[in-house]
Amino acid sequence: DDHGFGSRIVPHEIEPDTTPPRVNMVHPPPDAANQPVTTRIGLTFTDRIDLRSVNAETLILQTLDGERIPGRYSGQTGIVNFAPLQPLEAETTYEIVVPAGGIRDYAGNPIQESFSSIFSTGSTIETITCEFPENAPAFVGGEVTFEVLACNEESLTFSWDFGDGSEPTQPDPRPSATHRYEGPGHFLVVVTVSDGEISRTFSVRQTVVHPPTQVQPTQSATIVHEPDFDRVWVVNPDSNTVTAIDAETLEVRFERRVGKHPRTLAPSPRGEIWVVNQGEATIAVLDAREGRIVRHIPLPRASRPYGIAFSPVSEIAFVTLEGVGRLLALDARSGEIIADVEVGPRPRGIAVTHDGARIFVTRFLSPSDRGEILEIDAETFTVTRTIELAQDPGPDTESSGRGIPNYLSSITISPDGRRAWVPSKKDNTLRGLYRDGLPLTFESTVRTIVSQIDLVENRE
Repeated sequence: DDHGFGSRIVPHEIEPDTTPPRVNMVHPPPDAANQPVTTRIGLTFTDRIDLRSVNAETLILQTLDGERIPGRYSGQTGIVNFAPLQPLEAETTYEIVVPAGGIRDYAGNPIQESFSSIFSTGSTIETITCEFPENAPAFVGGEVTFEVLACNEESLTFSWDFGDGSEPTQPDPRPSATHRYEGPGHFLVVVTVSDGEISRTFSVRQTVVHPPTQVQPTQSATIVHEPDFDRVWVVNPDSNTVTAIDAETLEVRFERRVGKHPRTLAPSPRGEIWVVNQGEATIAVLDAREGRIVRHIPLPRASRPYGIAFSPVSEIAFVTLEGVGRLLALDARSGEIIADVEVGPRPRGIAVTHDGARIFVTRFLSPSDRGEILEIDAETFTVTRTIELAQDPGPDTESSGRGIPNYLSSITISPDGRRAWVPSKKDNTLRGLYRDGLPLTFESTVRTIVSQIDLVENRE
């Protein structure tokens, strides 16, 4: 190795590595002009490259008429360099080519996408120039149209790779193409433009999502947007206040004292702002226009309420009682408790699906081997299931660590209603001298984690 301690065999994957490398940066930059004749070529890849696969057939520097330039190759981790044996010609355009199937990573995966880039030692570049505008995000199953514009030549052909694993199209003189994506994702769309002698590639990133639900889900939060007066409301636990901010000008409209240790707040369907005061077990109800307190709703003594969220489809508020392990349902008109269910110790965050049928509650402090999210049926107000958040198996490195999701204070449902996102810290309960024999390290003892829950399959 590069530290002089000899060679090692290090297991690094549970499953075989089948991800191919790709070029993510090149020097000189694409279409660079006025480059010195002593220019060296550098490329970075998304994985560590086996230098034994780099040669005159897999990394090519050539003129536009196909004359290849001899040189020497070198590399380190994911960086590959090429140094021409002789100075380059002045006032000449050169092309860097990495053919598909040539360069490989250490796992033996060959590069799947060919790469090319041009630069010139002169002030102008002989090349094909086009515009390839990026589309707005599209919906799954919908037809997406891509179009190349403003090319500087005629009699061109266009070949399309839509980035989803489908076969690239054959060269065609039409500068547009349509495609239908069957799943969500961020897809790299590459079009190869050719005049028969010169070929250029242009690319854009196409985002594809599931359509959002007509009614958006709700969740407990410390910052909310109130649409009627276009204000952002912020809870201030340390000063026992809430602040209303103009969403357009960002000016503070007012700050109001609401009670002891407010934790979360939510806009009600009746034009009010409800604020949970954990320190005195009350809900302060404020007029959204002026911020004056309309009333206080008392909650069970010493219950330490935390999260609040309204149903998207009815005038019902849901509140977690962290001190007694319960979830309440309150009438938004009267403030009366209309339902109550035990959900276990330390409940905090709340999220409600777009149809108001499912309520998700986070357990703040996790058991020793998992995180937990509880689902409650809004109609029967009973716990239907507990969704476990698994241990992160790591590994422990300078930038990662094992651990359990812990301190689960919030949960948010995606706009399409298909996933829930849970941010938390991650405690490495797997490491220690009396656990795995390894001492604790500051890099891997406590880190952050965001867990995703599939709400269709009801699992992480």
